[in-house]
Amino acid sequence: PYHSAGRLASPSALVRTRSGGPRHNITDGVPVVGATMSLNVSQSFCTPTDMRTGTVKAVGTHIILMEDNSNPSGGFSTAQYDSIAATFDTLVFPAVAGEFGAPFDIDSNSRVIALYTAAVNDLTPPASSSYVGGFFYSRDLFSTGSCAGSNEGEMFYMLVPDSTGVVNGNSRTKSFVLQVTVGTIAHEYQH
Repeated sequence: PYHSAGRLASPSALVRTRSGGPRHNITDGVPVVGATMSLNVSQSFCTPTDMRTGTVKAVGTHIILMEDNSNPSGGFSTAQYDSIAATFDTLVFPAVAGEFGAPFDIDSNSRVIALYTAAVNDLTPPASSSYVGGFFYSRDLFSTGSCAGSNEGEMFYMLVPDSTGVVNGNSRTKSFVLQVTVGTIAHEYQH
């Protein structure tokens, strides 16, 4: 459920019902820093949902970085989010889009959303020496009319700093998460 194989043939493969249709979670257009959205982070494909409020932390040319408001304390600073967005725009986007093509724009913001959420940290079992760095969920590309759990936009989910091990007792320092972020973002973006 985390990764889709291959690419959709065309945007028409997606079912969209924006105008007058069911609600969608990603706000249309480009949000401003500080804006909030209610996003589904559930591991179920369409239902049930696990809605979390996320706050926009940085807006780049090709990416929107958001932070789950229920994350453990001690997350990234504004400068760190800005740096991640700049690295995505100058390094990741040209490399991945050049190889695989630019994504569709079903949420009308010309960007992909990366939600930093402890829901990713939840996927690593307690006392594990390995970790899940992030995931993409194809359900987000469908309308809520065909998949109630869809966020209706191009997005993926990222590991968050948790230096005290609030989630499953697994400590993830800010420096560690920063170190693995660019590679994880590039990997998830290619999906």
